[in-house]
Amino acid sequence: DKIFGGNSKADLLDNVCTNIPNLEMDADGNVIEKGPETIVPEKDAVVDEDRADVKADIEPEVIDTSTENIDNLTTTSEETEEPDVEPLDFGPPIEPELSVREEFKKDNERLAELQEQAREQRFANRKAKGKVPRHEIYFTNALNRLIDFYSKNLNIKYTIKAVDNPEKFEDTKFKIRNQEYMQKRAKLLEERGIVINGSFFERTFKQPPPGANLAKLTKVVQELRSLEYVKILEL
Repeated sequence: DKIFGGNSKADLLDNVCTNIPNLEMDADGNVIEKGPETIVPEKDAVVDEDRADVKADIEPEVIDTSTENIDNLTTTSEETEEPDVEPLDFGPPIEPELSVREEFKKDNERLAELQEQAREQRFANRKAKGKVPRHEIYFTNALNRLIDFYSKNLNIKYTIKAVDNPEKFEDTKFKIRNQEYMQKRAKLLEERGIVINGSFFERTFKQPPPGANLAKLTKVVQELRSLEYVKILEL
């Protein structure tokens, strides 16, 4: 019935192709069932008009930024929002008089520190009761020499500054009483300064006995070299 149930030859042919498998025997006698023949459609597919075509009839939106940029450039200061930040505060300007007085104070504090270090060294030597190592005596002598040069350097430095700015040194030992004399003295001190002979420098600061603390001596020499009006004549 599946084959002969049609009404025409075309129906009969269609039923045969549909219901009878396509068998084929190869050279070895094996029966092989072949797959159904691919049928090419004779009509184009019908478009489903109920569905939206996402690619059709859609034009991109173009934004004109030229006028927007012009508006940004021509915005008034009243319309611009202020940034939420704290302004930098550098503090009040420092008066020159205060600066010199601060420098004067620091230099004298450093001199006091050196003098205190020398007192402690002498106290330690006295506790040794005559058994002070030679290298400790050498260091004590070098430290005392540094204090002497440091004091002389301060005298030159602030005598010169007092002549240039006498009002800054009211109530100090550098207060000017004889302007003409102080000017001559300041000029002479600045020109000559303090000169340390090379052999004296080597003997006092660079030739310690065995066992000396070289790090402590190096600090003394560095401080001596840092003084503005001290000149060391190297050998």
